Amino acid sequence: MIARKLACCLLGFGLPLMAVAEGGALTFYTEQFPPYNMTANDKEFAHKSDDVGGLCTDIVKAVMNKVALPYRIKLRNWSLGMERVKKNPDTGIFCAVQTPERLPQFSWVGPLTSMNWALFARPDANISVSSLEEAKQYTIGGYKGDAMTGYLEKKGMTMSVVPDDISNPKRLQQGIVDLWITDTLAGPLKASQNSGLKSLRKVFDVDSTPVYLALNPQTPADTVKALQAALDELKADGSVARLEKQYVPSP
Repeated sequence: MIARKLACCLLGFGLPLMAVAEGGALTFYTEQFPPYNMTANDKEFAHKSDDVGGLCTDIVKAVMNKVALPYRIKLRNWSLGMERVKKNPDTGIFCAVQTPERLPQFSWVGPLTSMNWALFARPDANISVSSLEEAKQYTIGGYKGDAMTGYLEKKGMTMSVVPDDISNPKRLQQGIVDLWITDTLAGPLKASQNSGLKSLRKVFDVDSTPVYLALNPQTPADTVKALQAALDELKADGSVARLEKQYVPSP
């Protein structure tokens, strides 16, 4: 376990600021999910913090810089990162959705930002959906460990689940799935990078979901409080809003 000490200074919200970690570093996992998390060199995985960017990543880095704790970020498959964080102290994963199943399994910092999830079809597909009940007649592409995929499975949707989300745009293009559950920012970008689809057609808004940094439950309470206080201060001074604006496409 990382040995930690509190700094004498306080954050604006009255919580202790964690100054340094005496040996070791926190390890954070995330997935390839642009523009929220992505490798700087377009490779599938990344082993160094400098090789990972995106909106959630930028927010987490800003938080860690404020508390001055050493850390590293690794980009892996979501399901692999989840399993490692559940088993190993001094680890975390972002951007994670708080589901009822996940809530007791982690300590939470956030919300970092929000994702807007929707069902997308090919631009030429003759599909119209006005409710999830209507969408049950279609095969929907999702991926293992994803919160929205699990949500739709519990709703009784017909899901086709793969290990990671990268292949879903191509599966949609090829007609293997009729619809794809994804984020309204991430989906079109991922489709343009991983398939021949130049555009997607949104057919149904599913939900708007806040996302968090989920930490191994053995993370000391003082560390969790310090990270949350740092995030709250970054929101209060407008830093998070400025980061979010960088990733919203111009109209």
